[in-house]
Amino acid sequence: MCVCPLKFYSYLFTQVITIPGHEFKVTHYDGQEVNQPEWVSGQAIRIAPAERFDIELNMNQPGAWGIQVYAEQNPDRLHGLIPVIYDGYESETIVAADDFETFFDWTVYGAPMEIELGDVTKEYDMILGSDDGGETFTINGKRMNTEEVDGHEVYEVQQGDVVKMTIVNETDVDHPMHLHGHFFYVTSRNGEPLSGSPVKKETLNVRPNETYEIVFVADNPGNWMFHCHELHHASGGMVAKVQYSDYESEFVPDPDIPNKPE
Repeated sequence: MCVCPLKFYSYLFTQVITIPGHEFKVTHYDGQEVNQPEWVSGQAIRIAPAERFDIELNMNQPGAWGIQVYAEQNPDRLHGLIPVIYDGYESETIVAADDFETFFDWTVYGAPMEIELGDVTKEYDMILGSDDGGETFTINGKRMNTEEVDGHEVYEVQQGDVVKMTIVNETDVDHPMHLHGHFFYVTSRNGEPLSGSPVKKETLNVRPNETYEIVFVADNPGNWMFHCHELHHASGGMVAKVQYSDYESEFVPDPDIPNKPE
């Protein structure tokens, strides 16, 4: 068996990846290993800004193939094709997948495995909303902007806390929520516990009307952003802060620099 490793990373908008004619395994999410990944086919992968997927292709179908990548909400203008051409097939017409059976579901993929995080010591809600239908974006009704830097949501933790957060998307667009300085485990989607491999990530794409529970250990003292990585949503206000109560920053902003630090 010949296996080809691939890494996918999205910078802007939720992308859809279709892999024609081949089985593949998803081996890592955001660089974190999947437990006992299995071969699948006929499944498209959604990947949102700041998410990463490591994939292995089973190279057992000689030919000229094209992996399609396109923005889910604007496929006609934002799309690309990655050629996968076997030796001896350079003159063949590239075949690309134009349909698929289902989307890859990482909540049921791989094999379960016990993880030990300890008892939850802090619980918070993160309600993703918009106060004007989509021009600005909020977390728990609050938003960060340059004129009101203290108006954003702050989640206070202490070193050693085990923090559980319930994230609810009340808007009609995707929000890839990215936590700086930490990885977290995703424990449930829409009230249902994950049934596959443990999922450890630093970016979680929360689609419209979805609810997730995540858990992380506060083991990296600092003041950390937790924000939507669809960056025009972040600039529209969807930025919160995870703040260690026993941490004192030594950073002093330069008063001569015109921009304001986040």
